[in-house]
Amino acid sequence: MARVGIIRFVLLWILFGVATFITSSMNLEVGLHKGILNYSLLTKEIFGPVTAQLLNICLVLSFSGGIMSYLNVIGNFLFILQVCM
Repeated sequence: MARVGIIRFVLLWILFGVATFITSSMNLEVGLHKGILNYSLLTKEIFGPVTAQLLNICLVLSFSGGIMSYLNVIGNFLFILQVCM
């Protein structure tokens, strides 16, 4: 069972990497064609201002979650460090 898990993990990891590479390449190609290399401005040009605003909100929420996770780890580490001293 453990080998099946590692095989599935590696296959999905490769699939995700290929999908990310393809979408990033397409995004860069469209940006170069339009002359816009800013992701938000490119989204606004292609999909409209409402979609661009939704993208910006999703990015802020995503990065806020990452920052909160980072602060949670630091807070737990400092608490453990304080208890040990």
